[in-house]
Amino acid sequence: MCQNARKIHNYCAKKTNEILIVPLFLFWHNETIFVLNNSFVMNQIIHKNFKKRADNYQPNSLTLSRQEWGVNDRKILAFVINQLDHNADYSQMSGMTFKIPIKEISEHVDYKYIKKSLLNLQDKKIQLLDDSTPGKEKFKSVVLFPEVSYNLNNDRMIEITVMRQSLEFLANLGKQYTRYNLDIFLTFSSIHSQRIYEIIMMQYMRGNGKKTFKFDIDELQSILGCNYENFAHLKRRVLDSAQKEIYEKADLIFEYEVSKRLVKKAVELKFTIQSHLDIAYQNVEIELQDYSTANDRQVYNVARNLLEQQYTFSPEQVNTILSNRELLDQFVEINAKIDNGVLHIKTSKTAYVAKSLGFNKRRKLAK
Repeated sequence: MCQNARKIHNYCAKKTNEILIVPLFLFWHNETIFVLNNSFVMNQIIHKNFKKRADNYQPNSLTLSRQEWGVNDRKILAFVINQLDHNADYSQMSGMTFKIPIKEISEHVDYKYIKKSLLNLQDKKIQLLDDSTPGKEKFKSVVLFPEVSYNLNNDRMIEITVMRQSLEFLANLGKQYTRYNLDIFLTFSSIHSQRIYEIIMMQYMRGNGKKTFKFDIDELQSILGCNYENFAHLKRRVLDSAQKEIYEKADLIFEYEVSKRLVKKAVELKFTIQSHLDIAYQNVEIELQDYSTANDRQVYNVARNLLEQQYTFSPEQVNTILSNRELLDQFVEINAKIDNGVLHIKTSKTAYVAKSLGFNKRRKLAK
């Protein structure tokens, strides 16, 4: 407790039967004093040291909000979100100050832009839109970061203070959150790629495998901060460029098509999302389906060619696999997963398959 606060606290303790008129709240440094039943409760702003997590958990309301920040501003915001514990209860604290190493940020934002981006984060707002009820549209405008600093104590850190209401907003997740990889997000060079990646991940993390969803074009443009009357311009300048960058950097493939028109105007898009791993699993399923419908001679010939051309099994081991349908089924499935990238092995294919089939227990692997 600071000295001034201690003096007021002691004075109030002696004047318990008197009425004392004081301001509702007072600020000294990073401390807030609240008046409560003639006694003071000190509620400190907590300082949180930096510890990087692999994934961000971002509320969907933020993902779908309209923002005024640039690509570098969003990268710093992503660092702040990364420091939040999405399982924590922030309702009992005044706020939190996040300390992030400047060196960590400079790997993704040029030094000369960091201070400018901090000021942008402080000055600009996000808009939470709700137009689900025609004629009763709602919105809320929020300033998330009232205080920012750069290398204030010569410690090569930035400090960003988030007050309680904003903390609760950023961490009020429940099941309505967008989970995405921080390192992937930080590689994007376009604000449109960042925002579309968030929207895609909001949908993609709901279960496994390929996802499809529909999105109103006007709502999408509002989130992205653009307003193209001609859909061809939106396609060329925003969607196609984001599609390319996300494909290259995020291991995600998204396709889109117009799913609804009014007269000739495109008003809705249908998105399809899948990862390279999803495609690999699909290829494995296709191969196994082909295998299950092939006749015995086809299966024998294909399996024998694989075993002789891509593996170094002994003739005895090859015959053991080909003559045992259970071992043959296992071999075909494992081989398909290796070839399609579902399984990443550190040993040779022969050694891995031999161990999987139990050969290491039965006989020594042929060199």
